[in-house]
Amino acid sequence: MDTNSEMHTHSNFYAMLTAACQKNGKGTVIFNDKEKISYSSLKHEVETVAAYLQHEGVQYGDKVALVVSNSPEFIAAYFAITSIGAVAVPLNVFLKSEEFSYILNDCDARFMFASAPLAKELKNIKAKTKVNKIIWIGETNAASGDDSYFDAARTFPGKPNLSRQPS
Repeated sequence: MDTNSEMHTHSNFYAMLTAACQKNGKGTVIFNDKEKISYSSLKHEVETVAAYLQHEGVQYGDKVALVVSNSPEFIAAYFAITSIGAVAVPLNVFLKSEEFSYILNDCDARFMFASAPLAKELKNIKAKTKVNKIIWIGETNAASGDDSYFDAARTFPGKPNLSRQPS
């Protein structure tokens, strides 16, 4: 079966990742200058981040923004968001503060993943939007209140409830 045909046999990204793990769990799915990540490692991270999101109150149909640079964390967060039936809303990291605010208000996102180097553009974003929690990727002094870090999500001890799968 060719790759194009295989891709259409899965109902969503999580199902596709699960099938890839069964076929090639130890194989490398992400490779960058820092690390190699296997299919099974990515699946584990997706599940822990998904469980964390549910623990924090993200529900089926909720919009979760991604203001994240190209990274393994972006992939894990995107798959985690969609695996629980939430809607991933990736935003261009080159936007300015006003543009972020407009889009976040328009899509009604309450949760957001953000790369720490973008903290300057995202300053006061929670005051200007309905976003009430930012999950920061990388260290920043911009974190406040209910904000957290991706490392807390990727090491969350729970399991996600994946009984309601999107298609």
